[in-house]
Amino acid sequence: MSQDEAKLSPAQQDRLRAEQLLLRGQAAIEAGAYRASIDLLLQASALAQPLTALHGEIQVWLVTAYQAQGDSGRAIEVCTNLKKHPDAGVRDQAKQLLYILEAPRLATKTDWIVEMPDLAAVEGTETANQWSRGGGRQAKEPEPEPWIPEPPDPE
Repeated sequence: MSQDEAKLSPAQQDRLRAEQLLLRGQAAIEAGAYRASIDLLLQASALAQPLTALHGEIQVWLVTAYQAQGDSGRAIEVCTNLKKHPDAGVRDQAKQLLYILEAPRLATKTDWIVEMPDLAAVEGTETANQWSRGGGRQAKEPEPEPWIPEPPDPE
């Protein structure tokens, strides 16, 4: 804990920690680590004061993480609760998200789907290695030369 953080009240420390966990949870969502993001956002939610804008924002991100992980039921449950949040911005976001989450799934026909061939299966082509997952060409960065201090000037 920094010296500045030590001067804060326990409630202010909790808010600061909740904000930090929210940022980490957002980064985890953006990285596709949905289980980790849910864990971080639940921790943030526990630290944030209930019924505040921060708590509502954390909950909105939790809805996103649940949906991304495939847990639509939990996402809808959290979103439904947010419709009663005292912050108007959070309520509006919850209503918009809930509209999307509860929208009927569109049926897709097989003739609407385009299947892409797996180019990795094609032997003897440069394209096979270039476009397969993880097989793209990447320029290898040269190794940095080790830093060697100059000897002191004898003069």
